[in-house]
Amino acid sequence: MFGTLHATCNTKLKPRVLDALNKTKQLALEIDLSDTSMQVKMMQMMYIKDGKAVMDFVNEEDKQVLYSFLSENIKTINYEMLKRLKPFILQSMLVPTMLDCSLPQAYDMLLLHQAQLKKLPIIGLETIEDQMAIFDAIPIEEQITDLIKMAKDTNKLYERQFDELVKAYEDENLKELEKSFAKDKSLMSNYNFEILDNRNENWIPIIEKMCQDKPSFIGFGALHLIGEKGVIQLLRTKGYSVEAVMPE
Repeated sequence: MFGTLHATCNTKLKPRVLDALNKTKQLALEIDLSDTSMQVKMMQMMYIKDGKAVMDFVNEEDKQVLYSFLSENIKTINYEMLKRLKPFILQSMLVPTMLDCSLPQAYDMLLLHQAQLKKLPIIGLETIEDQMAIFDAIPIEEQITDLIKMAKDTNKLYERQFDELVKAYEDENLKELEKSFAKDKSLMSNYNFEILDNRNENWIPIIEKMCQDKPSFIGFGALHLIGEKGVIQLLRTKGYSVEAVMPE
């Protein structure tokens, strides 16, 4: 199992990660990124329903703040299209603005590329529909409140918290990663069960079946590893031996 970051600057698979991939016969990611229909499905699900826009849920005082924030930080999409995107999609698009590089990458995509080179079967632990439904279940008003907090975050709290998470990840320190996440004040921490814990539970039977079938490499967001309800502990509770692969 390998914890990933979905956006970071220092994306490089270390020799022991590549070695583990070489010893496995299949790859699982949160969703099957090799599925050519996924992008089309996502495009169909990323807009607010009923032709509404983010600004329909924002008071007059916050409209200009949000408009300036989105226009300044997301330049790849014109504003008319931008304002119709679901708030959690907007937040995911804002993550790269917290990084000190022009082209952030995802470890998930590096794993996918390696698996495709080796012609390994690729499995999704869930579907894009499952993933989108998780966020759709969070009231849009709460999502927008969190987005506005980010827009007004002149103290760069969100950015500092993200930097802490990235540092703990790059140091391969799960305890520090857990501490950093415990300080998180975003919507993600308020909906920890829906975004992390429940999905972890759902993944366990799939992981079990994969590993019983053939040697498997399983990559998912690093926050799914941590805590009493993280994937590591859930597998240990079921009696499996889960050991860390130590740094070189």
